[in-house]
Amino acid sequence: MTLDELQPGEAALIRVVQGTGALRHHLLDMGLTPRTHVEVVKRAPMGDPIQVKVRGYELTLRLEEARLLQMEGLHDEEAANVPEARYHFSIPHPGVGELDRAPSYHHHDRATEIPEDAPISFALVGNQNCGKTTLFNQLTGANQHVGNFPGVTVDRKDGQMKLHANARVTDLPGVYSLSPYSNEEIVTRDFLLNAHPDGIINIVDATNLERNLYLTMQIMELGIPMVLALNMMDEVRANGGHIHVNELEAALGIPVIPIAAAKNEGIEELVDHALHVARNHERPARIDFCVDSNDPDDP
Repeated sequence: MTLDELQPGEAALIRVVQGTGALRHHLLDMGLTPRTHVEVVKRAPMGDPIQVKVRGYELTLRLEEARLLQMEGLHDEEAANVPEARYHFSIPHPGVGELDRAPSYHHHDRATEIPEDAPISFALVGNQNCGKTTLFNQLTGANQHVGNFPGVTVDRKDGQMKLHANARVTDLPGVYSLSPYSNEEIVTRDFLLNAHPDGIINIVDATNLERNLYLTMQIMELGIPMVLALNMMDEVRANGGHIHVNELEAALGIPVIPIAAAKNEGIEELVDHALHVARNHERPARIDFCVDSNDPDDP
């Protein structure tokens, strides 16, 4: 059974992701990995494409893509077990004072520091449907212009930060990873590699960190100063959830700022952090995913 055979309201687990090359990689990047629960939400009037729910977000797939997903464990979504309720508590974010939590933040060299009156550029990067355009509008207000990236008919939005005349923000097309599949993904990757922005503002959907942080980890490896904007924190709170911001920040080695772009919450703190890391060339911490060879837990 393949995903395209499921009817609206039916759900199953992915058993195998078929296909080769960039298309298979693209499906995996979107979170369609083996043992992942997928529910079919609805079909287009002519049957193609279909809309599915996976990892807490909704995704549209062409039937030819859905046929590459071998499924198992078919069930009616209403009969699925409801997970146990969890108890959550809230910890206030301490503001800009947490910059000293990662030692690598403070290797400052006054000789190379970008002066406050010098031009500074930022790339705004994130998954699709994570509130990137809303954040861009909050950062720039009416100080924006729209054009095309050189050589491609992909929209390019540039804007000047409010209250910071020398700071420019480029809103890049939404992507799931830096492994290019579409023109939009190629544009975003090439801009980050070739335009050399002074800093990156990576916006993520705080209600679905598992999917969004995949792109974050790839961006960190570029070695460009960056901050992480946890968007939709108002929804997290409304659902009774909480994110341990400082623990996440210590684990990643970059500033993590909770925001609600639609309500203009946390934007000022986000700008302060972005300007700080960019002007002082504070690159993300290097994360070693390999177990130490001397670790007794190493098999």
